[in-house]
Amino acid sequence: MDKKVATFRSFGWSDSEIVTTFHTQPCYFTLSEANIRNKLDYYMNKLAWEPAHMSTRPLLTYSLEKIESDSED
Repeated sequence: MDKKVATFRSFGWSDSEIVTTFHTQPCYFTLSEANIRNKLDYYMNKLAWEPAHMSTRPLLTYSLEKIESDSED
């Protein structure tokens, strides 16, 4: 759990944004750190989304492969 929280912090998330995220999306506990890191990188660096926008949405449960293939169509 600590490593997952550290992953969010490494992307600039505040403690309150992290708490909100795990409260509203408890399924994130099941994701690997690498999965979280890859998806945060995509949403925050490629799409320039902010933690406040992401913290209450189940974005990290979506498949990046599916999202990227849909955006190419």
